[in-house]
Formats: sequence, C-alpha cells, structure tokens
Amino acid sequence: MDPGPPPAYTVVMTRPDELVARMVSDTGNGQALPLLAYTLQRLYSEAREAGTTVLSATLYDKTGGVRGALVDHADAALAEATAATGSTDEEVLTALLRLITVDADGRPTRRQVPLDHLSDSTGREVTPFVARRLLTVNNSNGQTVVDIAHEHIFTAWTPLATAIGQAADGLRLRAAVEDTAADWNRHGRPTNYLWEFDRATETRRAVNLTELTPIARIFLDISRRHGQRRRRRLTAALTSALLLVTSGAFIALVQWHIAVDRGKATERERRTAVAQRLITEATALPSSTPRRALKLDLAAHEIDGRVGAMDQIATILTDNTLQASLTDHLDAVSGVALTPDGRTALTGSRDGTAIVWDLSDPAHPAHRATLTGHADVVNAVALTPDGRTALTGSRDGTAIVWDLSDPAHPVRRATLSGHDDTIFAVALTPDGRTALTGSADHTAIVWDLSDPAHPVHRTTLTGHDDTIFAVALTSDGRTALTGSADHTAIVWDLSNPAHPVHRTTLTGHTDKVNAAALTSDGRTALTASDDRTAIVWDLSNPARPVRRATLTGHTDKVWAAALTPDGRTALTGGSDNTAIVWDLSDPARPVRRATLSGHTTIVGQVSVTPDGRTALTASADHTAILWDLTRTHTLALHDSTVYAAALTPDGRTALTGSWDRTAIVWDLSDPARPVRRATLTGEELSRPVDGDR
Repeated sequence: MDPGPPPAYTVVMTRPDELVARMVSDTGNGQALPLLAYTLQRLYSEAREAGTTVLSATLYDKTGGVRGALVDHADAALAEATAATGSTDEEVLTALLRLITVDADGRPTRRQVPLDHLSDSTGREVTPFVARRLLTVNNSNGQTVVDIAHEHIFTAWTPLATAIGQAADGLRLRAAVEDTAADWNRHGRPTNYLWEFDRATETRRAVNLTELTPIARIFLDISRRHGQRRRRRLTAALTSALLLVTSGAFIALVQWHIAVDRGKATERERRTAVAQRLITEATALPSSTPRRALKLDLAAHEIDGRVGAMDQIATILTDNTLQASLTDHLDAVSGVALTPDGRTALTGSRDGTAIVWDLSDPAHPAHRATLTGHADVVNAVALTPDGRTALTGSRDGTAIVWDLSDPAHPVRRATLSGHDDTIFAVALTPDGRTALTGSADHTAIVWDLSDPAHPVHRTTLTGHDDTIFAVALTSDGRTALTGSADHTAIVWDLSNPAHPVHRTTLTGHTDKVNAAALTSDGRTALTASDDRTAIVWDLSNPARPVRRATLTGHTDKVWAAALTPDGRTALTGGSDNTAIVWDLSDPARPVRRATLSGHTTIVGQVSVTPDGRTALTASADHTAILWDLTRTHTLALHDSTVYAAALTPDGRTALTGSWDRTAIVWDLSDPARPVRRATLTGEELSRPVDGDR
C-alpha cells in the first residue's frame, strides 16, 4: 500500500510582524516576490536541519536573510552564464553593467535597456540572471526592456560591487551624456544643448558607443559635427573679414605679400595658391550669399586667371533659381517631400528628426514643428497632397505615421514595426490610406492606413536579393515600384494587396538602384543608379517594359529621382553636388533644362511639385534648398573663354570680358536675379597679348 507523501512539516514565526517587516525592508521594492519565496525556502530548510519549528529573527540572520539569498542566486547565475557562453566572469559582469547607471550623487541605480539593443552575446550572458529573477523583462512604452530586479545586488554581491567601483568614471560619463541627450531630445533638440566639439570627441573615445542609447549616440555625433561647422564658420568669417574689406585692398595686400615672400616661392606659385584658397573660401560660403562668393571668385580671377574662377562666376551669374535654404537640421538632410501647392515641406535628417516647413512665403520659410519620434537617423519622408498626413522612415527599423492637421502641433498616430533592419524608403498614396516601406532586410511592406491609429500589415514584397533603397506608388495604390542594391527595380501589381503580383523586373542598370519614381497612372517610371545614369521606362504594358531613354547628365552616382504626375518633368540629384531638371515631353528625347548648383556635397533626395514649378533638394551639407523652376533659363554669357572680370565696390555691378571680343555688363542689385544690362563689342576687346591672363 502506498504510504503517500510524508507528513507536512509545520513551522511558526516568533514575532511574525517584526520578521516580515525586516524581510520586506530587505527586498526594497515591489518586484521581490520570487526573492522572498527563495528566502522563505532557505529559512524552512534551515529550520528543519536545526530540528525546530520556529522561524525566528535569529534563524533569519543565520541564513543571511534576503541578502544571502540574493548573493547565492547571483553566484549561481554567474556560474551558469560562464558555463553556457564560455565568457569570463569579467565579461559577464561587463554585460550586467549595461543595465546600471549612476544618479546625480554618484550612486549606482537601475538602467532600463531595450532588449533589441543588447547584442546576441550580451543577451546570452544575462539570460541566467533573468531565469533566476535577478533581472526582469517587461514592456515599457511599447518596447521590451531588461531591468535590474533588486538594487540591493549593487552592494550585496561583491563581484558586481567591485565591477561598479572600477567602472565608476565610465558609468558617470555615460550617465552624463545620456541625461543631456534625453533633455536635448525632449526640448526639441536645440543647438544650445549640444556639447563643444572637444568634449563630444573625448566622450566618444572614452565610452563604448554600443552601450549608449541611440539618442545619446546621435547627440554626440551632432555635437561633433556642429562643433566642426562652428569652427569652419569662424575660420571663414575671420578670413572673409580680411578678404572682403574691398577687393582692391585685398589684391594690393596679396601683391605686397607676394613681393615679401618671393624668397620662399615663385610669384606664379604664390598667386596660384592664394587664388585657389579664395575659390575654396567662396565654395564654402552658404548658397544664400552669392554676392560674397562672387567677390572672392573675382579676386581669385584677378590674382591668377588660370585657376578656373570664371567657372564659378558663371555659375553664380546664371543660377537664378534658388529661392531659399532650409538650414535648421544639424546633420545631413536625407529626405524631402512637398505638397502639390508648394506651401508645405517635410525634411528628414541624419540628426534623427523631421521638420515641417511653411513655405507660404518661399523667400522666408517658417519652421513649424520638429518631429522627434525616432531613435536613430531619419532616412525617408512622405506627405499626402493635403499635408495632413506624413510618414517618416528610420534606421531604427520603424516608420511613424504623423497627423499634421495642426502643423504646429503634430500628433504621432502610429508606429509601423514590421521590418528587421533599417528603413530606407517610404511612400504614401494621395489619400493616405496605403503606405509602402522599403528596408535593408530586402523586403518592402504594404500597409493599410485606413485607420491611421491602427495600421494593418497587408503584405510583404520579397522579390529582391539585397537592400531596398527606393519605393514608389501610383495614385490609386494599385501599382508599386521598388529599387534595390541588387541592380534591379521591380514592378508590382497591388490590385489585391493581400496577394501582390510581381509583374516585371527592370534590369537596365549596372549598379545599385538608389531611387525610383512613378507617374500617377503608372505608365512611366524613372530609376536612378550608382552607375551615374537615370532611366526612363515606359510601363504602358507592365509585363513588357520599354526603356525609353537614359539620362546621362551627372558625373557621379545618381542618388535621387522624382517625376511630376504627368511624367513631363523629371528631377535627378547626385554625388556631383547638383540636381538636374529634365524635360520629358518627348520621353524618347529628354532635354536637360537646367542644372541646380547650390549644394556643397551630395544631393541625396529631391522632390518636385505636380506643376513642375517648384523643387526641393536635400543634401549631406545639412541643408535643403527650395528652387523656383520657372526661372531655369540660362543667361547667355560669352562664346569663348572669359578671361577678365571686375566688380564695383558696392557689389551691384559686374563686368566680364572674353576672347570672343565682347564684354558684358551685369546688374547685380538682386544677386539671385542678375540682369544682363549691355554687351560691349569692338576690336579694343580683342584677345589680350599676355597669354598668361
């Protein structure tokens, strides 16, 4: 006969209120139930071994109490972690330090870390501590986070207490940058919160960047870049202050310097070096200051006519399309979008933000709001035609839907979390009911935003073999285009979004496809590539696409492409720092209408209004530029080399002379709109005898 379980061993507490109070006090927080249970189990076992039925304070002290239970658990977890991962004790303790920071008084305290911010190796190292309830895994603000369960472990467990003491300086530094970055982000990322260049640089060297929050990493990067820009501006300002007193005075100063320094270099070498320096200074000036740049270039040309200053002078005189520069971002501008009326713009940046702009007065753009919902670089943005809905995509792997009904008070409606890697591209249908996102995980996802607060993941497009850098949608959302680093673009039929059809693959490029655009009816497509070309495609029969033309105006990689809904105007941007406006009225015979030269580095994104009258370009130079394309005609200069130029002291009149035996008088009252006042002709303007000038 089965005797059954052993008889229960009953215990009682002496002065239970006092003992319970001590145990609760020793745990120190509301997440202590597992630890209390373990402590009671130890007390029970100790009582049985001692042959007593009384749980007393004396017995509690003998077992080490909660503190002893905590130490035993931690020792066991450390042993399990090293055995399971092959890591050393020090490596496991370093992993635990990811979850610890210090307060204003220098005391160690908890630091919640999102689970997906931990590396695979760190995750494996802390798993035994989670299993033993020394760490917790909870949901906080929609994120799964890992946290320390019992702060007593900081002092009670000697190995961790020692590690904290040794890493105290690093923990304090990490806490300082993370606290400052959080304040900076919470207040809209103002520049006065940024650290000086040297402090940001030293901090980057002193901390493990992988252990910082994404916002802290962005904060340090932007602090350094902002500091570098301030230094460059200061240098340029000091140089310009010397250079721009008057062109004539400067030239005299340089000529004097040449005479004094003749022993160190030949006069010609010195002239060339000085002239090239002036051109460099002119190039570094903001595009909104053409008159200052013109003075520098004219001085350079006067000093040494062989250095190519006239090319820049010609660009300034003929570039009359720039309306305004949007300069509030602190890092590269990586995405732009415009409403059809050109009155609202959205820019996204590597500084982790997107900015809503009011362009009602194009000459004076107004910064309406800053969108700060992402934890990393904003790579792409999209707007509905009414400007009431926006979509931003980020390196943090998410896209955010924004309600801009009140542009000054944007509302975060939903976060699209379906990708496993960086989102590089986003698109919206005009009604805002369908979205498309493209990612480094080689997929694009179709989203139903009929209820923006509750987006639905409709389907995943999986035809590419590499990162998707570009996505586009037709107005009705029934056709999509995706472009990839696998050198191809794919046309998708989304008539039934739950069952997308791969219609055809466009294979005309020989390198990464960086950008893609569609007309509203889906009959024309434009793709841009690292191969320095953009291709115009006829998709009238999507199953048999026709390559209508190849646009070859850029001299480097083509990063951006946009089409007007009717397909009659295209805009491309590239690594040659320019954007090109194309007339596609006859798609088989594209005409290069204008080159937009205002950026100082890569033009990475472009947008154009449906009427083709306004464009917006984004650049790694931290700016976006608004262009008036109604004035993209080019002023005819000369028929031969321009060898001479002069500027009046007030900078309002310029004169250029050429080997074509003409001189042109320019009215620069409005530098953005130079007017050709007169052309002087005659034998007295024939080619100069001195071949050096």
